[in-house]
Amino acid sequence: MFLATATQASAQQADTPTPPPATDAALPRTGIDSSLSDLREHLLNAYGDAPPGASGVSAPDLQITGQFGASEEYTDNAGAVAGSGARASGRDFITAFQPALVITDTSQRLQANIDYHPVAQIYAENGSFSQFEEQGSGDILATLLPGWLFFDARGSISQQSVFGGLGPAATVTLSPQERETVSSFSVSPYVTRTFGGTGTAQAGVSYSYSATDVPGALDTLVGQDGSGQSGFGQARFLTNEGAYGSSEQGTERAYANFTTGEDYGRLRDRAGLDASYYTGAGALAGGRRVLLTDDASYAWTRRITLLGEAGYESLDYPRSDYSYIGPVGSGGLKLSFAQNSSATLEYRYTDGFGSVFAQASVQATPRVRVFGGYSESITTFDQDQTNALLDGADNATGAAASALQAAPLLSTSNFFGANQNLQRLHRLDASATYLGNFDTVTLSVHRQTSDPVGRQVSVLAPVTTSGIFASLSERHQLSETVSLTGYLQYGSNQTGLVASDNGDTVSISAGVEKSFPRQISAYLRFGGTYTVGGSSFAATGYDGQSPNESTLTIGALKRF
Repeated sequence: MFLATATQASAQQADTPTPPPATDAALPRTGIDSSLSDLREHLLNAYGDAPPGASGVSAPDLQITGQFGASEEYTDNAGAVAGSGARASGRDFITAFQPALVITDTSQRLQANIDYHPVAQIYAENGSFSQFEEQGSGDILATLLPGWLFFDARGSISQQSVFGGLGPAATVTLSPQERETVSSFSVSPYVTRTFGGTGTAQAGVSYSYSATDVPGALDTLVGQDGSGQSGFGQARFLTNEGAYGSSEQGTERAYANFTTGEDYGRLRDRAGLDASYYTGAGALAGGRRVLLTDDASYAWTRRITLLGEAGYESLDYPRSDYSYIGPVGSGGLKLSFAQNSSATLEYRYTDGFGSVFAQASVQATPRVRVFGGYSESITTFDQDQTNALLDGADNATGAAASALQAAPLLSTSNFFGANQNLQRLHRLDASATYLGNFDTVTLSVHRQTSDPVGRQVSVLAPVTTSGIFASLSERHQLSETVSLTGYLQYGSNQTGLVASDNGDTVSISAGVEKSFPRQISAYLRFGGTYTVGGSSFAATGYDGQSPNESTLTIGALKRF
């Protein structure tokens, strides 16, 4: 699900800075250059998650908009029933109702973007599959005392596949027993004060919470009466709290820093203290992470900036038996090729290990932009969800951007399931976008690997998981009111949950959209997700049957 957060600090309001990203975030805040035009809609298409007629443009000041959509979908595989031992699949008709409410405010004292769009699905034949999905996100930045006191609040809720491997977005109609709910929120009051050209001081506290709720069939104690077989093959396991998957994490944070200003010319230095303490039921419960750092950059030339950081870290995750106390640091450079093109390359040592960090955004031609990067971090699934919520910078339309690749931020990816153990996460992203007069084409590749770190927190031993997906999308404006869309995706996922459990899938989608007066639009769309290469999905509940699905959908929506 795409995570759309609100405008936090527009370029026109430099006196309302946002709080710094959490120190446990894998990636620093970098912002986004929106000079190429809004990237939201076509990149949503690239991830297969853009609703028909979607638009990323927000009007200024307070605006409340809504829409109501309805569709009828035919599927040749309604899914699998988990938990009852039954194997129900086959053809079905799904009636869906899709209301949506969007509230935006870009006034001087309040910047907000709240987007709530639930989906109700009613199955004609498999009534037990009928479900209500909550999808939404929001971000509010309130200026309590101009130039002094601010309040930042954020939240999101979405659904995804428990074990992953069935697509990065809503490319497969998953049964309710194979879908988990992921929710996060954060609140942060903070103060900031600028002292002319000398610099800016900032301090604040925050509380963040993320929870992962799995279906009841998986949240049943293994080996007890009434536990059932769960329908998930060999993958029946539990955490120390009594169930696999369901977990929660709270983060209490306090921070203070000072950043030099324009009086220091080419030199920018930021010194600060950042402390986070963790509660909840996950791998980080009872843990802490305290950082004292000094981060400096020096503009050697107009095109080359030298980067360096030095500091001290006290990290302890007793639940996972992982700790590090000692120095941290980084060194590298940033290259600025042109006004809209730059690249950063660093070597970082933190959390007790060293790694390469890279990111780039290049305006290859007036119509083509290429961006991507690589990063590593010590994290958990819930912590990663919290970081995704906090680590977003916005363009002028309020579309949240990933700090790694300056592209719209995904809060979840169905190719990667919830791994509740502490893990070292490796990410590689690359995207290329072409914006033509009538065509928008986007190619994206995402590679992710996680290696277990520390002591296991579930009955099943921690394992290495890996996956890759690539997608190609095109949107062609056939006329002023008619557009054609196409989407092709390949994904490969290895969960490591059971021996040789992996999945290779291909997803396709093609559709036509027609707009009418009075803000009404209609669409017809064919889609499908198919396994390839002898895939096995034993851990997902699809063992012994095919997860392949073809769908045909017709729908309409009205905007208000």
